[in-house]
Parts: sequence; C-alpha cells; structure tokens
Amino acid sequence: MSTQAHSLAGAAALTTVLMLAALGGCGKTETAASLLADARQFQQRGDHVSALIQLKNAVARNPRDPEARLALGEAYNKLGDAVSAEKEVRKAMELGMAPERTLPELLLAQLFQGEFQKVVDATADSAYTANVKVLSQRGTAFYQLGKRAEAAETFERALKLDPGYPVALMGLANIALAGADKAGAARYVAQAVEKNPKDVASWLFKGDFERSQGRPAEALAAYDQVLALEPGSAGAHLQKAYLFIAERRYPEAAVSLAAAKKSAPKNLMVTYAQALLDFTQGKHAAALESLQQVLRVAPEHMPSVLLAGAVHFSLKSLPQAEQHLKKYHEAHPDNDYARKLLASTRIAAGDAKGAIAVLAPVLAASQDPQLLAIAGKAYTDNRDFGKATALLERASSLDPKKAQLRTALGLSKLEQGEEARALSELELASTLDQTTSTAGTTLAMTALRLNQFDKALEALAPLEVRNPGDPMILNLKGLALLGKKDQAGARIAFEKALSLHPDFFPAVDNLARLDMQASNLDATRRRYEAFLAKYPNNVEALTALGAMAVAQRRLPEAGTLLERANAVDPAAVGPAIVLANHYVRMGQAAKALTLVRKLLVANPDNPAVLDLLGQLQVATGDNGSAMESFTKLTVAAPQSAQAHYRLGAAHAAMNNLPSASASLKRALALQPDYLDAQLALAAAHLRQKQFNDALGVARGMQKMHARLPVGYVAEADVLLVQGNTAAAIPLYEKAFSLGNNAELLIKLYESLRIGGRGKEADAKVQQWRAAHPDDLKVPGYLGEQYISNKKYQLAITEFEAILKKSPGYPSALNNLAVAYELAGDARALPAAEAAYQALPGNPAVMDTLGWVLVQQGELGRGLPLLREASARLPGVPEIRLHLARALIKAKQPAEARKELEILLERHKQFPQREDARDLLKQL
Repeated sequence: MSTQAHSLAGAAALTTVLMLAALGGCGKTETAASLLADARQFQQRGDHVSALIQLKNAVARNPRDPEARLALGEAYNKLGDAVSAEKEVRKAMELGMAPERTLPELLLAQLFQGEFQKVVDATADSAYTANVKVLSQRGTAFYQLGKRAEAAETFERALKLDPGYPVALMGLANIALAGADKAGAARYVAQAVEKNPKDVASWLFKGDFERSQGRPAEALAAYDQVLALEPGSAGAHLQKAYLFIAERRYPEAAVSLAAAKKSAPKNLMVTYAQALLDFTQGKHAAALESLQQVLRVAPEHMPSVLLAGAVHFSLKSLPQAEQHLKKYHEAHPDNDYARKLLASTRIAAGDAKGAIAVLAPVLAASQDPQLLAIAGKAYTDNRDFGKATALLERASSLDPKKAQLRTALGLSKLEQGEEARALSELELASTLDQTTSTAGTTLAMTALRLNQFDKALEALAPLEVRNPGDPMILNLKGLALLGKKDQAGARIAFEKALSLHPDFFPAVDNLARLDMQASNLDATRRRYEAFLAKYPNNVEALTALGAMAVAQRRLPEAGTLLERANAVDPAAVGPAIVLANHYVRMGQAAKALTLVRKLLVANPDNPAVLDLLGQLQVATGDNGSAMESFTKLTVAAPQSAQAHYRLGAAHAAMNNLPSASASLKRALALQPDYLDAQLALAAAHLRQKQFNDALGVARGMQKMHARLPVGYVAEADVLLVQGNTAAAIPLYEKAFSLGNNAELLIKLYESLRIGGRGKEADAKVQQWRAAHPDDLKVPGYLGEQYISNKKYQLAITEFEAILKKSPGYPSALNNLAVAYELAGDARALPAAEAAYQALPGNPAVMDTLGWVLVQQGELGRGLPLLREASARLPGVPEIRLHLARALIKAKQPAEARKELEILLERHKQFPQREDARDLLKQL
C-alpha cells in the first residue's frame, strides 16, 4: 500500500472514530456534576461567559445542588453581576452550604454593591478571624467607609495568616496612597505582583496604581498582562477603557468597552464606564440613562452618584444635581472635585450661602485656584465683594497667568466700584489670553458698561485683527461707536458683521434700532421681516417683531408672532414666558395658565416657570394652587428672597397670616432691604392686629429707605387702623411730599376725609387736577368712589372725561358701562361692547358685558360670558353672584343654588354677602 493510501486509510479510520464519538455523545445525559466540571474548565481558560452558561444548565438540572448554586454565584461575581451573585449565594446558604464557604462570595457581592456597613456587620464575629479572605473583605469595607486605621489593622491580621495574600496587600497599598505615601504603596503593589505572578487581580491593581501615578504606558502594560493570563477579563478591558477615556482616545475606549460588554454583559461597572465615556463626549442624556441603570441596582455606588451629579449639572437639572452631589460629599467630604461641583451647583441655583457653606471648611488652607475662584464667585453673588476679591486675588497669585482668574477678579473689583482696578485686571487678562477672545470681549463689554467707549474700541482692535470674521467683535465695535455718537461708523460695523454672518441677529437688531432712532419705523419693520424671510424660525427676530407690534398696539399680530416664536421650541422657557405675559396683557389669563402648565411639564424645577405659574394662579383667584407653586419655587430656589416673598403673599391671600409672616421674615433674612417683603410683612402684622410689630417694620423701612415714601405710608396705615387719624395725616403728608404721585394723593385724601377735613381733602384733589390735567388715576379713583356711594351721574362725568383724554381706555370704558347700567342709562350696552372689543379676554370686562346683557334680557349672549368670567376669576365674589342671578333668570335654580353655596362657603366677608344669602333662601 502506498504512503498516500496509508494516509487516506488513517483519515477514514479517524473519521469513523469521530462519528462514533459523536453518536455516543448524542445518547449521553449531562449531569449537574459534569456541567460543573465543564464550567471550571472554561473558567481556567478565562471564558467566564461559557462557564456561566454551563453553570446555569447545572442549576437547571438540579436546582437544589448547593455546589452548583455557589459556583454560579462565584461566576456572577467574576462577571460583575453582584445582584445575581448575592441571590445565588443566599440560595446555596439556604440549601445548607457551610458559612465559611458561602460568606466570602456573599461579602464580595455586597462590596460590589457598595454595601460596606453590611460587610463590617457580617464579619464582626470572632469566628472569622482565621479566614484570610473574610478578613481582607472586612478590611476593604472599613477602607471604603473611610475608617483607615481599622482597615490597616485588619489587613495586617490577614497578612499574618498569608503574607502574600493579594487583596490585603492591595488594601494596604490603597491606605498608603490615601496617606500620600506613594513609595509605600509602590512596595505593596510590587509585593502583590511578585508573590502572585499569575493573579489577575494583582495585575489589575498594578495597572490602576500606575494609572493613578500618571504612567499610562506602564498601566497599559499591566492590563495587557491581565489579558495574557485571562483573555476574557472584563476588568482589564474596563480599565483600559478608563485609561483611554482619560487620554481622550475615545474610539479605543469604545473598542475596550465593547470587549468588556461581550465578556460581562450585565456588569454594572461596564455600564458606569459607558456613562463616563458618554459624559466626556458631551452625550449627557445617554450618560444619564446608563447611570440610572446602575443606580437602580446599586444606589450606593458612589462613583455613579458623583457622575450623576455632574451629568445633572451639565443638563442644568440643578435640584437633582444637588441631591446626588450632596450625598457623595457627605460620604466623601475630602473629595475636592465633588465639593467644587456641589458649590457650583448651588451658585447656579442662586444659593450662594449654601455654596459658601460647603467651601468654607477648606478655604483657609486651600491651594486650589479653581476652588478659590468658585468661592470668589459665591461671595460675589452673596454681595460680599471684599471676601470675593481676597479669594480671587489668592487664586490669581497661585496661577498668575490664568486669564480666567484675572477676568473674575476684574469683575469682582467692578462690583466693588473700583472701576480703575477692574479695568486694569481685565486688561491684564486680555493680554494673557492670546488664544481666545473671551477676556478681550469681557474687557470691551465692561468698558461699554462704564461708558468708556474709547477703551472698548482699544480692547476690540487686536481682537478684530486676530478674529476678522467674528460678528460679535464687530457688533461690540458698533455699540462702542454708537456710544461715541458715530452712527455712520456704527452702521458700517453692524452691516459688516451681517455681511460676514447673515444669520447674526444682534447686528440686525442694532440696525433696526438705528432705523427706529431715525423715526423710520417702516424700515425697522422691513428689516426684521427680511431677516425672518430667510430665517423664519429665529426666535429672537420673532420676539423683537412681536414687541414692536405690541408697542404699536397691533396686539393680534403680536400674538401671532409670539406664538410662532414659542412653537419653534415649546419647551424653551424664554419665548413661552414672553407669550404668557402677552396673553395676560390681552386679558387672557386662562390661556396663559394653560401655556405655563405645559411649559412646567418640560421644566418642572425651573424657578422662572414656577414663579409665573404662581402669579397666574393668583391672578385667576386660585390662591391654593398658587401657594403650592410658590412652595415648589422655594424648594427650587431656596436662597431666593423673591421666592419666599411670593409664598408669603400667597399665604396672606389665603388668610394664613402666621405662615405668611414666617415666609416674609425668611425673605427679609435673605435680603433685609427687600421693600415688597417689608410692606407685605407690615400688612400681615396689621391684619393680625400686631400693631407694635407692624410699626417696627414701618419704621425700619423709613431708616433703610429714607428718601422713599413707603415707610411713612406703612406707619400711617397702622395708625389709621388704630383710629389715630390725627397722627396718620402728617405721615401721609410726608409721604406725599416725597413721592408726589396720584396713589399717595389718594391715601392723603382718604385720611383727610376720615379725619373730618373733607374741604381740605377736596382742595388738594382740585390742586392736583389743575397741576396734572393728563392724570387719569385720580379721576378714575373718584369715579369708582362715586359708584360706591351711588352717585352715578358724577361717576359718569368722570369716566366720560377720561375717555375724552384717552379714547378707548379699557378700564374707563368698563367702569363707564357699569355706571351707565347702575344709572339705568341705555348707553351701558354700547360702552360694555366697546370695552369688550378693546379687551376681549378680560374676565372683568366679560362680567360687565354679560351682566348688562342679562339685565337687558339677552340671556343667550350674557349667560355664557358670565360663565366664562367666573371660570377665569373664580375668586371674585361679585362675578359669581352675577352668574347666580343670571342662572335664576334663566330658570336654572339647581345650578344657581350650587353657585351661591360655593360663593358663601369660600367668601366669608364681601359687601353683597347678605344679598347672596337672601337669594339662596328663596331657591
């Protein structure tokens, strides 16, 4: 037989053997024990995923096999799925596995989940003092809890049992690093690798150590050694990904992460690393999604907590950022990165005092210029400019060539009124900053603010050379020239900016303003419209054209433009607030409320949105909801004096006067000179008959605001309520001499009449009217007083005179219609129709027109108007009473009864209460 024949025969024989083996295998029944053995072989080759599959099959074969359960728990731990690991180990324990075998794996799973105190508690029993693995895990838990002394003592005990035990050596290395003993840490790392050359964990730790010491090449070599020992090591791939992320080698990081995911698809640390990679690339939403996956399973994983804080800060979700960063800072108070980020979050949220509180413990000793700069910003926001400047000067001395610090210092000096020093620092910053235009433009803008237009032009000149196509620099140049009254030069600069960047709206806006100054309103409008023809979704242009339409009383057109601006991005706060305010201007408070409620869904913690929502709820009489909104506002902006003032005002409207006083005092603690809060607090004390407290607030206002009339008015109001009119009148006179306005005249007029000095009161009014023939407030007040006193003809005279001076004046039209109706004058309906045409969505006007129509028998038109008016202003009793009367006329007694019951339940005091009670009795 030839050699070839021998080969063929051999091949045939081999094929036969393999076929027989395969056939034999088909009849083989795999036992749990054989599957367990297969899994261990896979693990020895580093194939933990295949091992996991076999172990799951083993458990499926025999669910009550404790060995298989424990092995499956160990496999899950190797793959980083600590939750599943703990579950399987506990099942092994339930099935009778000895604690000395199960406890180490259970502790490892708990360590992975950040449950460090549980590990310490579980290992307190002296029975475990001879178990090197348990001792090392106990030491690790102590270290993670910040108890370094206990950790070191525990690791030393472990090394007495096994001098080369890697976990204990690595633990001591960590403690040495925490104590800045780099040489000691290096010795422990070297021992771990030398004594355990084939231990994957030791090589991983060496890689981490080298990376922490700024030696990426050595770290990479250590991780590659891990992969040589165990090609499927998720940990090594993961650490390589971290290294690549730190070096901004993002494609390589993504490759390493993909390999880690393949080896350990459920490893939470892989998910965390993906979040870190996304965050460093600015993919904040994706990063947050990954972090939420980690924190759902391991809420105490502090790196994820810290990263979640950073992500929320980047997304401007400040309450969530505060929650995560505060938690991390409390667990790791020595971490300056977390401290700085928490302080920055509080500054962004308007909580300067909170930022100062978190930074204060380290300020005296800190040599970190960034931390000092953040503290400087916090003190600046807290209006403590002396401390702010001192901190920024320290920061600048530590990093004197940092333009950003010089810029911050200059702005701080500016706030202190040190304009020369401020400009000097900003000029130095501009000199240092040769790569960007930030410092130079800040200098130019500051000079513009100080009306130093030549200085601004001087700062802009080198920037224009370095950045010839930058429209912002050209725009600032135009503003500086405009300040110098060089309109022609300014126009050239703005037009050049626009020619280089046709989509640069600030230049268009400034050219439009030049047209407006030249009284060429048509050119202004055409300029905005031409820009919108090219860029129809430009929010700034739509808003500017809308504002122009408002100024020219083209209100429907303004509404259309502002609605277009809002439609570009309905979740954007700025355009929506402008539109809501326009709806309010049009008397469409309910429409504004609907818009802001939708806006709140997209911006649930935005202070501006919560503030406007609360104000709209107050305007529509829904004080209970307003109080809820303002409470949320104080949570979103806890250091905002205005937020606490709003809440106090809402409490006052609900007659919760002690709560109102508490909120207003909080506002004044934050801002002692907050005039509105002082007035509201004085009023709250007055309503509670706390006269001395009210007088104290009023006199405090007089000291703080000596040139303003408000403190004298507040004191006079208290005296008037006490019946001391004689003492009140001189205070009103003092206030009027300081303010000399219609509102103060009315106060003085009322006090003189109460004091029996009616002729003097009338004389003052006549003097005022002679000196201020165009004033409409005093005639309007007198007209309303005449209506209250049933002097309808005199009221008609006043309102007709107002309308001669200002035709179409809505409140006068409305009040004239009321006076006509009460006087039985047929002109009531045309006047009410005219008022409704001027303000079609105003509920007070709707009430007037509706009631006039009902009185004239036109229930079909009048009743719907009254329903709508009552729905929009549910807190105004007179409107609800009109609705109830209309329903009675419409022969709808059940609904009338319901409205009257609501009216009497909600309003315990109002002028027509007895009328309402009588009506209810008749039904």
